[in-house]
Amino acid sequence: MIRWQTATIVRIGMAVGGIAALGWLGAGAGKVWAGEEQRQTKSGPTVGKGEAEGPAASGGPSKPGAGAGNAGAEREANPKLAAEVRRLVLQLDSAELSRRDAAEAELLKLGPEALELLPPAGERTKPALRSALERVRRGIERQAANAAMQATTATLSGEETTLAEALAAVAKQTGNGLSVDEETGKTKVGVKIEKMAFWQALDRIADAGGVRVYGYSEEGGLQLVPVAGKASPRFERACYSGPLRLEATEITLQRDLRSASEGKMRVGLHVAWEPRLRPITLVQKLDHVMAVDDQDHPIPVESEEGEIPVLVQPGSSEIEIELPFTLAARSATKIRSLRGKLQVLLPGKVEEFVFEGLKDAKKVEQRKAGATVTVDGVVKNNEIWEVRTRVKFDQAFQALDSHLSGWVLGNEATMIGPDKTPIVNAGFETTSRTEDEIGITYLFELKDGPEGHRFVYKTAATIFDVPVEYEFKDLMLP
Repeated sequence: MIRWQTATIVRIGMAVGGIAALGWLGAGAGKVWAGEEQRQTKSGPTVGKGEAEGPAASGGPSKPGAGAGNAGAEREANPKLAAEVRRLVLQLDSAELSRRDAAEAELLKLGPEALELLPPAGERTKPALRSALERVRRGIERQAANAAMQATTATLSGEETTLAEALAAVAKQTGNGLSVDEETGKTKVGVKIEKMAFWQALDRIADAGGVRVYGYSEEGGLQLVPVAGKASPRFERACYSGPLRLEATEITLQRDLRSASEGKMRVGLHVAWEPRLRPITLVQKLDHVMAVDDQDHPIPVESEEGEIPVLVQPGSSEIEIELPFTLAARSATKIRSLRGKLQVLLPGKVEEFVFEGLKDAKKVEQRKAGATVTVDGVVKNNEIWEVRTRVKFDQAFQALDSHLSGWVLGNEATMIGPDKTPIVNAGFETTSRTEDEIGITYLFELKDGPEGHRFVYKTAATIFDVPVEYEFKDLMLP
């Protein structure tokens, strides 16, 4: 398979909002960075400090503040829901197939709120019950992934007269972090919208305020900065699809006069998403791209067997993709239609694996949901202690392709000392890689050795592939 290399824009920001218990949504859910309560940061941007209620996947409000992986545990459980989950889990172990199937279907209907109430499937759990619980977990997480890929909406009455006030209202309603410097925030806008999708609303506000959206802010999320020179309206340039905003940024034509080839055309795309989301990677398969010129002639991609994977850098909320086409006909003046389908890979719920008795640990294995973590041993190497681990997934990922293994290597791996102080690893190295497993040795500086320490590893156990379709019309050729 041909793998097209493409550059990523690395812009660090805090992902906010959404269902904080699930891994694709950022910690610090619902923080509002632009608002009436303001403070001055070191670099100057004015940001809010209040907590807001961000949107859950169902479109309703979610409780603020909790981080990925532990929000559900901290949230007070609904007693009636907890009792219903317990009843249905017991029914999953029924001797009658019809009752087991009915319980599984009812658990799926309960949705994401039931996820944290499901019991862990341990080694002593019956295999059939363990499989049923894992199917329910995956099903609920899939529901949440699909729901999270719906655009959040915002309403402005027009009474939010300044840019800062409008941004504060949108941030509060959508759970997406937004910031603007104090002086620019005073710009009058007075935009009036009714239940408009996040990106359309933000583009309307940006156009009214004469600002552009920048995918980096020290406080996280998106930053709005003044436009330098003239720029066409953002609202007219974009293609919107769910929580994504896509824009064709440039078209370049190239012909090598030393070659008999027909030349090539490149179309650059800028892809941004609501910063409440935290995808692992975006993949553009080239057999999912179609283009025709203004004379209805197809413009083929250079190879339909290829794909363009772009690993999302931590905290980033935008990437760049370059689509490789053959040259359009000389008589063509524009691309009448360019359609495609992006694959967005989202991590499921973050699971925590805790290992004790490290001094004598030998091939100690723990399994949660669709992931298995094994500590093969803890060995001293000069002044450094090595924790030799393997992480295995039920899903196969084609030898854990670079865009996925890079995500795994970014997982949190720490030691907890006897005094409960976290110890960050001093580095790591990859020791093995197959289609469903990766070996990683973590390095720790432990003055008194590993006795009394716990090794804590966190990873999402499941990855969901969510398609997003888009279409650009009437792109003028050079």
